[in-house]
Formats: sequence, structure tokens, C-alpha cells
Amino acid sequence: YKGRFDAAKVIQKLLALGYQERQAAGETYFAIREDMNTSREAPFRYAFSNLNRVYVDDKTLVAAPATDQIEGVLQKWESKGPTLAEDTAFAAVAKALGGPLSAGMMSRQVAFDQSRSGSASRLEKRPEWGTLHQWDVLGIGYSRAGDGSRWVTFAIYYPDRAAAAADAPELRRRMGTYETAIDPEFVSRGLPKYPFHEACIRPEVTAVESDEGSVLSARCQAKSPNFAWWMLFVDMRDIAFLVP
Repeated sequence: YKGRFDAAKVIQKLLALGYQERQAAGETYFAIREDMNTSREAPFRYAFSNLNRVYVDDKTLVAAPATDQIEGVLQKWESKGPTLAEDTAFAAVAKALGGPLSAGMMSRQVAFDQSRSGSASRLEKRPEWGTLHQWDVLGIGYSRAGDGSRWVTFAIYYPDRAAAAADAPELRRRMGTYETAIDPEFVSRGLPKYPFHEACIRPEVTAVESDEGSVLSARCQAKSPNFAWWMLFVDMRDIAFLVP
């Protein structure tokens, strides 16, 4: 997060919550619990494991669920080496997401790695589904338009220039009937069982081709201003509709 923060006050409150100081790349950050671990009793429990590691100064706040993730950020700042902005796939996905208020981007391997998710998801391919080409990078972003409407955008990058256009009808069909893949317990708490049908106006699916590959994206407008559930696509990997 970029903004204006009272770093001293944030650090004081983190320490009061039980965070411990750690060092990496010449910087101090704060840690609580084991990597990826969550606590139902913690006052920030609804953030799941996302606040296990925190770095803050007066202009920046970085939070991550695991040590390697936050230390990777701090080490990259120090080295000033190549960044994901210079990677063809990640740059293309970032462009497709537009200017989101919040977003997550990950490789296909990370996206389908259930050990990194907050809850085991059923990432199975339904028998009535067709096939999606193998994609490399996934981006999921949340944004708010000038008229106040809320949107979630999904974007996947293919090295194959023709793959996005070929997969557009299949992705549209899957999203139209998609049943959430996360633990049914969360549905019992009021989360949508069919997220794209119950909580969204019909998604808009588009394909863009470039010299380096292609991007398939889907924009979903929320029916309600309360759109916090979109983070489940990132945190709990509720992305079975993207299984190739």
C-alpha cells in the first residue's frame, strides 16, 4: 500500500498485538505466528494470514503471509535489480487489470499450489467442461468506476497468441454456472455458492492478442457495494473455473 502512514503508531500497535521485530536487507519488519498460519481469535482474523508479516514506513505498508514473501520485497528494494514490470507475462496481465485499488498476480504454479492458500479448494475440472489452453500468469484485481460501481477483473496470460480468443467461449460458459470450490462451511456463512450468478452482473469476457502472446480477461460487476468476498479468489484460490 502506498499512502501516508504514522509508522511509529502502527509499529506501537503491532508490538502490542504480539508482533516481534525481524531484520532483512537492512530493514526492520514485524512478524507474528508461523508462515501462512491463521488464528480465529486474533483481532485481525478476517485478514486470514495476510498480516503475518508487516513492514511500514511513513509512505509504504507491506503485508504478507510468509517470511520469504516479505523478505523478497525488501531484498528487491535493496538490490534494485529486474522487477516483474519487465516480465512480458506479468506486465501484460497488469495492463489488463487497469488501475485497480487492490490486486494479486501469480504464476500458474503458485495459483494452483494449495499449500499457499488459506483453505483447501477443490480444484477439479468438471466433466462437462471443455479445455482451456495452458496459461502462465493470473491476475485478479478489484476496482471502482467513476459511477461508484465495483468490479473484479480476472486476466490470464498465454504465450500462444491465438489461445485467448480460442478460450473465450469456454471461460464465459464456465463462469456462467461456476459453483464455488472452497469449503462449504464458508457458503453456510452467507458467501455466494454461485459467485458469478448470485453476486455479479454477467461477466464481460475479452481477448487481446500481441506479438508476445495473448491475454484473456473477464470483468465482473458486483450487484452489491459489499464486494469483500472477491478476496476469496486470491486468498483461498477459488479459481477452479480456470483449470486448463
